[in-house]
Amino acid sequence: MNHRALALLLCALPALAIAQDGVDPKHENHFRDVPPIETDALTLSISDAHAQRPFAKFKAQITNNTADFLLYYVNETVFHFEHGDFKPNNGDAKRKPVIIGPKDSKNPTVGVDGEDGFHREKFSVDFSGFYRVSAEGTVHEAPNFKLPAATNSFEAGPYRCSLSKVKQETKETYAKFKCTYTGDKVGLVTPRNLTVKTESGQTFANDDRKGDTELLFPGDDLSFSAIFHVPASVVDMQFANLEVVWTDTFREAEAVALEVPSQAFELDPGKTAGKN
Repeated sequence: MNHRALALLLCALPALAIAQDGVDPKHENHFRDVPPIETDALTLSISDAHAQRPFAKFKAQITNNTADFLLYYVNETVFHFEHGDFKPNNGDAKRKPVIIGPKDSKNPTVGVDGEDGFHREKFSVDFSGFYRVSAEGTVHEAPNFKLPAATNSFEAGPYRCSLSKVKQETKETYAKFKCTYTGDKVGLVTPRNLTVKTESGQTFANDDRKGDTELLFPGDDLSFSAIFHVPASVVDMQFANLEVVWTDTFREAEAVALEVPSQAFELDPGKTAGKN
């Protein structure tokens, strides 16, 4: 490169730091606060909406108003700009949803990136991707599982399960299971529902306190524990024949799409000036 060409390049460098629209690439547009979106199923509060040339995003607080589970597939949300429509992560269909339990809240950040044109004064968002899953669902029965184990595997509808560990002692019986959900809906597994039954017919609860309902999607695995404490006056578990009774441990439900209103965003000049 000759000296004249090098001089021309050096002169051009400051201009390269400024976009063709005359905006510093690091400049952020900040948008006006918007009221919460409220439906029977959820409350969606949005804050800190802002954008630079390569991205636009905001913080969302999703509160589940129901006794069921809500799913939010962020990648199904659509951002509408003057120059086109965009989805988070290019709409990757394999992305797992945000799961909001009954009466619970989650706070995901929602945004789009990868383009060079998001520094705009307005845009809107269609909130596709919200679903409701019944916490009751359809129960899939499983055969009682014998301890000591007569077999290491069993099925419960679309679930394929196996015993991965077991220990029977006088004061405690411990068993660990692994289940794979092979269905095409949403699996719900609630280990706290299972019990153990002695030969005399007495039943005792699962003492593993981590046994809340877990949601599984096609192909997902779940490992969970069953811990039992039966008084020695009832039976010595080290030598006893026991049966794990599954009750409503394994269920399945449809994910039903929810209608959630869209939201428009407009530039807040004062906030934008204060943030830059």
